[in-house]
Amino acid sequence: MEYLLSLGCDEVQGYFYSRPLPPGEAAEFLRRSREAGMAVRWPPADG
Repeated sequence: MEYLLSLGCDEVQGYFYSRPLPPGEAAEFLRRSREAGMAVRWPPADG
């Protein structure tokens, strides 16, 4: 992750983070990610 950030990449998707999740589990995953200091942006800036 640090490598991607050093290249200026601030968005990722897919199985790097998690398998597909139902909406309720996805919301919990995002909440825990923010608490852990992970750079998760939701909703996307352009969406």
